[in-house]
Amino acid sequence: MKTDNSLGVGTSIIFSWGAPERLNAQLSRIGTIGQKAIWIDPLAATRLPGALRGADAVERIEAVLALTADGAELSRYSLPDLYSLSPPTAALMSLMPGLKLAEAVAVPVVTSEVLGKKLAACDGAFRVVIDTPGDEGTVLDFLDKTGVLDRVTTLALRCGVEPFFKNAAHINNLLAMLATKGFSIVAQDKDEDSDWPVYVLKLDIRARLIKSLEVAGAQAQADLAAAREEQAAERDAAKAAAAQAAEAQTALKADLEARTKERDAAKAVAAQRETTLAKLRLEQKRATALNTEKALRLEHELYQLRSDLRRAAQAQERSQAETDALKLRYGAVQEERQGLLRLLQQLTPKLREAAKHVREIPVAKQSDVTAMLEGAKSGKAKKKKRS
Repeated sequence: MKTDNSLGVGTSIIFSWGAPERLNAQLSRIGTIGQKAIWIDPLAATRLPGALRGADAVERIEAVLALTADGAELSRYSLPDLYSLSPPTAALMSLMPGLKLAEAVAVPVVTSEVLGKKLAACDGAFRVVIDTPGDEGTVLDFLDKTGVLDRVTTLALRCGVEPFFKNAAHINNLLAMLATKGFSIVAQDKDEDSDWPVYVLKLDIRARLIKSLEVAGAQAQADLAAAREEQAAERDAAKAAAAQAAEAQTALKADLEARTKERDAAKAVAAQRETTLAKLRLEQKRATALNTEKALRLEHELYQLRSDLRRAAQAQERSQAETDALKLRYGAVQEERQGLLRLLQQLTPKLREAAKHVREIPVAKQSDVTAMLEGAKSGKAKKKKRS
């Protein structure tokens, strides 16, 4: 960004995108330029308009107005002196079917914050010229938000009858906004280009005051209406709250009565349960006593049974001992029997021989024979004992 000279009182502010020859005609519409001028144009270094040569000081800001410090791209079209930061709309293409993009040039920017501080440092009123195809609304919005528009007395605005570039504001909306700020149209030039007329507006102090009063009155009416609506809403809300409170109180009373009935019923049930529990405790006590008695009786019977079992076990032990003794005696008898059998078997041949001798000898008395036999048995028995 290049600047030269300093600013003074009674400053003219010019926003343009190229076209210095066309700018001369517009500068003539705001009257004498005065001693100081600020020219914001990315192509300001190419040629100084003749209308600015009579100014004592001209500050050239070779940039385009933007919200951020990022660079911008200025498009030059095939129509002479037509530049814009935005692409054309269908309305412009239908108006100029042969319109073509000639070149796109990268240009620096000056931010709203930087330019706003610079203009705020100026003294006195401002006269403004705006010739920025597609960005007329951006420039006016900047002037309004920074408070510069409140110090403008004369404004020359060149704007298309339709939005010829993307996101451009409609001229009717711009004029309506300026009217609210107290500006009145004093001239409208359509001779040079009927599709892109130039509007010259001047500040009407009385109109601005009336408009301010009207705005203030309308705002007061709106505030009053809003207050009335708020009061009505508060009254309605209070009525609704009272109705809800009454309903809530009724519901609470009904709920309290229902809870009271439930409590009484619960008390009755509790009393009934306590009576039943007392009966159960008495029955349990009786059953416990009876069970204790039965347990004692069973314990006694168990003791008796254990005593009987011990006696039976002792009797069984004695019986087993007697059985074992009998088995021993039986074994001894068996052994004795076997011995007798073996002895008999040994005596049998001798007895036969003796019988044979008996038959041979004279018959003796039966008593003698018996004595002989007994004597023989007694001798064998004694022999066995010795052995």
